[in-house]
Amino acid sequence: MGIATAIALTMVAGGSVAGVAVADDHTMPSRHDVQQSREAVRGAAADVESVRAQLVLANQRLEASAQRAANRSFRSLAASWSPTRRRRK
Repeated sequence: MGIATAIALTMVAGGSVAGVAVADDHTMPSRHDVQQSREAVRGAAADVESVRAQLVLANQRLEASAQRAANRSFRSLAASWSPTRRRRK
C-alpha cells in the first residue's frame, strides 16, 4: 500500500484531518472535499519524502562519523602497540 493511499484511508477513517472536510457515511463528498483531500495527501506525501531525505542525510553523516571514530581508534591502538612490539624484539 502506498503512502498516499495510507494517508487517504486515515483521513477517511479518522474524520477531519488538518482542516480537511470528510463527508459523513450517508452523503457523497463534494468535489471541493475531494480536491481538499487530494491536496492534503500531496502535502503529506511531500512531507514524508522530505523526512526520508533528511533521514538519508543523517544516516550518511552517522556512517561517516562512525568510520572516522573507527579509524582514530585503530590508529590509537596501533600507536600504543608499536613501542611494545619494538621492545620485545
